[in-house]
Amino acid sequence: MDGTKQQCLTSQNNGEDLNTKQFATEARSDGTVVASVYGTTPNGNDQSTYMTAADGTILLSHSTFTGPDNAAKNIDYDPTNTQPYQTQTTTTDALNRTDKVDTLYDDNHRVVRDYDENGSSTVAYTETTTDALNRTDFVTTVNDNGTSSNTDYDQANTSNWGAITTNFDAGAHAVSQNGSYDNGTGWINQWDAGNTQNWSFISSNTNASGQVTGQTGAYDNGSGWINQWDAGNTQSWSFISSSTNGGGQVTGQTGTYDNGTGWINQWDVGNTQNWSFISSNTNASGQVTGQTGTYDNATGWINQWDPTNTQNWSFISSDTNSAGQVTAQTGTYDNNTGWVNQWDPANTQNWSFISTTRDAAGSTPIRWAVTTTVLAGPITGMLAISTRTGRRIPTRSMRKV
Repeated sequence: MDGTKQQCLTSQNNGEDLNTKQFATEARSDGTVVASVYGTTPNGNDQSTYMTAADGTILLSHSTFTGPDNAAKNIDYDPTNTQPYQTQTTTTDALNRTDKVDTLYDDNHRVVRDYDENGSSTVAYTETTTDALNRTDFVTTVNDNGTSSNTDYDQANTSNWGAITTNFDAGAHAVSQNGSYDNGTGWINQWDAGNTQNWSFISSNTNASGQVTGQTGAYDNGSGWINQWDAGNTQSWSFISSSTNGGGQVTGQTGTYDNGTGWINQWDVGNTQNWSFISSNTNASGQVTGQTGTYDNATGWINQWDPTNTQNWSFISSDTNSAGQVTAQTGTYDNNTGWVNQWDPANTQNWSFISTTRDAAGSTPIRWAVTTTVLAGPITGMLAISTRTGRRIPTRSMRKV
């Protein structure tokens, strides 16, 4: 029996020769016998505890190996299957500080916790979990300041992602996370756990090259934003940024086209304004060049600006009815003179069009009302009337059709 124990103990020390110094046994009432073996090897001392079952089966319960530098390795076995693990190996340094704990569980997955026992880094310990096929499943790092990180691997390839790393503050609150999908794309999440920012959450999407392609964020007041980047240059635009209210409704949007021009859109989802939608166009310098808007009653406006001075006018503003027909227009020329036009698309007036010109001082010296004369069928002529003098002003005859 002694020889058998010595053979078992030798196998725990990489086959080194064992010289048994002491051997002690304890017989228990259940028929088992606990034996302790003390011995030496060329590289240190060894102490092992065995349990002999009633049927004579020899089971290793505990083994301790101490090296010449006093570093030790303690192995606990579970011969009676009362623990969730098969073995738990604890390694200590010469000052008896825990260096590593290696636990092999009954289902053959393994957890290895590696401590920074001498304080040589800012990491307190790193814990690595592998599955029964020895594939890395989890890696947890705990820092001296209490912060930590955890990486979860899809080692069995059962999900559409490859790895997810989550970082935690000292209070175990998640503060950031990055993940990678199987196709190489990924995401980056951020939480303001300490409430030090004006936002509570940001989530960004990345392409296979690591470029950010989309981002959503939530402010502390519940409003938020949605950003999009055309990193692959597959669209006519390079960037779009939308603002949302607490209900997730889009209230504003800015965008930039590839040529540098852009747009600014606004929606009145809370119905606090007399308009429902405004859309403005900008040039490459960010100057507004055009704008369309819709009032709550479905009428609207169309504005145009000439910021680069390529036209003989500087500003034009047109009003539209609910059918989108232009009903009025004001314009300003570069010399500050201008015009005011009116149309009667609904045919509610006895005129169809009025055009008024004004001088640089804003006076309106001439106003024209244009009507058409219809005689039993085709248009025969057109009459212009001066609204200042009431005189009829002849116009050229129109060709009969």
